[in-house]
Amino acid sequence: LLRPPKGAGMDECIHSVIVESPHEYKNRTLFARKLTIPEACSLQITFDPRCSTEKKCDYLAFYSHEEDWRNSKPPLRTCDGPPGSSGWKSPLVVKGAALVYAFHSDKRNTDWGYRFTVQGLNKRNEPRPTRSFILEGVHPGKERNFSGSETLHVRVGPTGKVTPPRLQLQFHPTCTVEKPDQQLVIADVLYSGAVGSATWPTSAHVAGGELDCSFTCTKQKSCVFKWRVAVQPTTMPVPGKRTQLTEAAAAPPLVTGAPFVQFLLRNLLALFNSQSVAVADAPSTGTSSTVGLTLMQARLGALRVLGG
Repeated sequence: LLRPPKGAGMDECIHSVIVESPHEYKNRTLFARKLTIPEACSLQITFDPRCSTEKKCDYLAFYSHEEDWRNSKPPLRTCDGPPGSSGWKSPLVVKGAALVYAFHSDKRNTDWGYRFTVQGLNKRNEPRPTRSFILEGVHPGKERNFSGSETLHVRVGPTGKVTPPRLQLQFHPTCTVEKPDQQLVIADVLYSGAVGSATWPTSAHVAGGELDCSFTCTKQKSCVFKWRVAVQPTTMPVPGKRTQLTEAAAAPPLVTGAPFVQFLLRNLLALFNSQSVAVADAPSTGTSSTVGLTLMQARLGALRVLGG
C-alpha cells in the first residue's frame, strides 16, 4: 500500500469511492473488478436512483470472493431492470474489506447503466476513512473475449464532498498484460507488457479525483493477465516537477554561444580595469605590485583562452 505523507489531513483521506459505467453502457460488455478498502470491517454500497439495465439480459453482480464469480456461484446480489427494482435497493453491505463486482451486457439493447458508492465501515458500522484503495482486474475464467470500461471518482474530507487535486497510482510489481491482444488504459494512458518496462512505470499521477479505467482482451486462446493498482489522493506536488518550475521561474535567462563569450569578456575586462586602477593607486610596495601583476596576468590568461 502507499504510505501517506506525514502530517496528512482529512483532505488526503478517502471518504468514499464512486464507480459508474458509461451512460449508456455498450453492448457485449463483460468484465470483473475487485475493490479493496484496507482496514475496513465491511463495505457499504449505495446505488444511484437512476441505475437501470435491460432486465435479465444486462446485469451487475456482487461477490465476496473472485473465485465465486469464476466458478459461477450465486452472487450476493444481482442488480438489473429499471430504476426502483429490488436489485438496486440501497444499501448493500458486504462483510470484509474487499468486494468483487462484475458487469455483463448482451448484444441487444442498452440502458443508463449503473453508478454506486462504496464506503468502508468500522466494527460499529460507522464510516472509516482510509488513505488508499486497491483496484484490480479479475480474470473471468473460461471466457476469452471480454472488455469493459468505467469511471471511478474519489471523494475525500469528512463529508465526502471534496474532490482531491491529484491521485497517486502505485502498480503492483507483478502486473502484466499480453501485447497486442490485451489493453489496459487508465486515465488515457495505455499500459502494456510488464511493470518496470518502458511502457509500464511503477507509479503515476493523475490530475483531479477522477479515474477512467478500461481493459480489453481479444485473445481467442488462453488469456493471462494481472493488474492491480493502489490509488491514493494527495495534495503533494508531482515529484520533480515543482522544483523545476520554481527554478525556471526564479533563474535569469541563460546566455549561450557567442553572446555568452562576449558577456564574459566584457565582465572580465571591467574587472581587469578596476584591478589595474587599484594597483596604480596603491602604495609602491613589493607585495602590492606582485599581487597586482599576478591578478593582471590571470585576467589576460583568461582572455586569451576565451578568445580562442
